[in-house]
Amino acid sequence: MSLLSIKKYQGMFSANCLKFFVGLALTATFILPTYIYFFLSPDFQQLVVDNSVTEAKRVSNHLISSFILGDEGGAGGTIHERLLRNEKIIQNDFQIEQFKFIAPSGQILYSTNHTEIGSVNEQSYFKEIVAQGKPYTNVVTEGSRTLEGRLVPYSVVETYVPIIQNAAFVGAFEIYYDITRVKSSLDRLMVKVYTAIAVIGAVMVLVTCFSFCRARKAIAEKKLMDEEMFRNFQTEVIFNKLFQLSLVKTSIEEILEIFIYHLTSLPWIEVEPKGAFFLVNDKAKVLELKAQRGLSAEVLSCCSRVAFGTCICGRTATSEEWFFPDSPGCEALHDIHYPGMVPHGHYCVPIHASSGVLLGVYTLYTKDGVSRHPQSGKLFLAVANIVGGIIERKQLEDKLRNISITDELTGLFNRRGFRTLAQQELDLAERHKAKMAVFYIDLDGLKHINDMHGHNAGDQAIQDTAEILRETFRAADIISRIGGDEFAVFGSFSPDAGSLSILKQRLNEHIIFFNCKNNRPYTLSCSVGVAYIIPEGPGALDDILSQADSAMYAEKRKKNLARKQIS
Repeated sequence: MSLLSIKKYQGMFSANCLKFFVGLALTATFILPTYIYFFLSPDFQQLVVDNSVTEAKRVSNHLISSFILGDEGGAGGTIHERLLRNEKIIQNDFQIEQFKFIAPSGQILYSTNHTEIGSVNEQSYFKEIVAQGKPYTNVVTEGSRTLEGRLVPYSVVETYVPIIQNAAFVGAFEIYYDITRVKSSLDRLMVKVYTAIAVIGAVMVLVTCFSFCRARKAIAEKKLMDEEMFRNFQTEVIFNKLFQLSLVKTSIEEILEIFIYHLTSLPWIEVEPKGAFFLVNDKAKVLELKAQRGLSAEVLSCCSRVAFGTCICGRTATSEEWFFPDSPGCEALHDIHYPGMVPHGHYCVPIHASSGVLLGVYTLYTKDGVSRHPQSGKLFLAVANIVGGIIERKQLEDKLRNISITDELTGLFNRRGFRTLAQQELDLAERHKAKMAVFYIDLDGLKHINDMHGHNAGDQAIQDTAEILRETFRAADIISRIGGDEFAVFGSFSPDAGSLSILKQRLNEHIIFFNCKNNRPYTLSCSVGVAYIIPEGPGALDDILSQADSAMYAEKRKKNLARKQIS
């Protein structure tokens, strides 16, 4: 599909979308009020009725337990007398407009309207429904009559709640709830909803129609800008990819590899599918190749490390300025040559941190004689800024990670670092049936050193122990301070007793040599426990540490016992 076809399709799609939204706004303006009037509003009204019925049942149950079965209100008396004494309290507490107590025969034994007492309810619904133990509800609107024919000037919910005892109908409560205020509030709410929907719908129609007219004009004008939009789209893809990569938990080398691929694939800049990223090695003052695309073995061999000031990339690092292929004397700046090298040019761009410090250089290859694209400067500057931010953030993440797993006092791994790295090694040991061991080391008498010589001396003793452990064990071993005076070493050690005894002997020799060589106010001493990890099943890290800890305490007890025997 050609570029013009794509843009034409995009324009048609945009116009159709706007038409759809115009139709949607008009539909919503007329459909929503209809739906609310015929469906939502009746549901709300039914909810009010259902709530009144539920409340009527709850009140009825309370009245049954308090005034029919019980003796609430005090002084005993008939049901009529008890209800009469508490009439106002019941009405006020439960917000009841009126209530009655009706005998199984239909005779009204009690009513808040005292003129009704003694009359009989002979309506069919009472005998056929209520007397059969089923509640009966009727909604009486303002100015209508109740089931007994009473004219009410407000809206009420009239509910009959039967009273059943020992499977027999013994009477019923008739409870009236005044819902005039609730119904009025609901009606006002519905009016507000209708008004809001009408206003919102009208605004939606106006805004969408206005946007539709503007968009049609913009679509017509956009046909003249297809090529520019296509370039911007491609650039946006690169930037979006960069931002996505910056959030991925992966190495900076992998991010740069992916990025160099996308950057050298831009169709509107005349670059070859070749390029590279170099990062600065501050100590050596050289650029080190970290990511590349399309470079030959000869280039990789010659340019794996480029000194500042050497060739185009090194000169870019020194000057910290852009270099483009239309700069004069491009070929003369190539200090590094390799077999089969053909004339070519470069986009060579420095990468800076937010502080302005040079982080690296990236370079893109062009054919010989290609001139700089007028839009390339803006793109490469933005790319360099984004890449610089990503590199800076990744370096900070690495630094923070190292801080989080390092013991501040000794520089060894802390407990978190030990558990993380040791678990990784333990998983590998189980997979490869490797022979491993854990040394659990305790600095003897740290409390005594702190009490006698102060905490600075105690810290010094801990640091001295850490240095002795570094000298005793290998750099590949995981040496950690996991507690105040406790250390652990995890590594690939032969599990035979002879090899491990040699290691313990070497540790003791280093401690003795340290005590003789250094004029400390204390004498270092350590207790050591060892746990073996068999290839058939290493087990959990906590279990292995517990075994080594137990072995260490066994040695410490032997030392203490020997000390007591000597004294």
